[in-house]
Amino acid sequence: MRELLALLLIVPAVAGCVEAFGDKNPHEPGDPLGTFHLTAKQTKNDCGAGALGASAAWEFDVRLSWRDDHVFWDSGGQVIAGDLSADRSSFEIVSEVVIDMRTEADTGKPPCAMDRTDVAKGKLVAEGDGVASFSGTLEYSFKPTAGSSCSDLVTSEAPVLAAIPCAMTYTFEAPRTVDPE
Repeated sequence: MRELLALLLIVPAVAGCVEAFGDKNPHEPGDPLGTFHLTAKQTKNDCGAGALGASAAWEFDVRLSWRDDHVFWDSGGQVIAGDLSADRSSFEIVSEVVIDMRTEADTGKPPCAMDRTDVAKGKLVAEGDGVASFSGTLEYSFKPTAGSSCSDLVTSEAPVLAAIPCAMTYTFEAPRTVDPE
């Protein structure tokens, strides 16, 4: 009987947690706009053809959401927040990561790490209260971190990059393929 009484007290308390904390996934911020299929074509590349595994064209799915003056980009890794214009149409998303360019085969070479900065700029195309598609540019730029010695990436017999620093730019179109949840 005590167990039943305890269970009867716990169930309403747990149900109340949903109201107190909400049922929104904290890893999916903002109000969902849907899933979009992004198709990109390279328009500029001073890093070199095929550098760092980059291809001239590629595609992937991205989920977008928004809240206030922010847009949230989720392509399967972490959710990246960007700035949304006052007209809720133009956006810019910037992310940075440091990449260690050395592998086990580079034993004995000086440290080499690159700052990679990704910038997505685009324009949302409205449809009712939502977004039907978006388009814009993606730029990936690479430069050695302070204290890095990366010149061999350009000067070796099999260079990894054509130049340092360098950048790759893509234009993209992204129609909505899945409605917001």
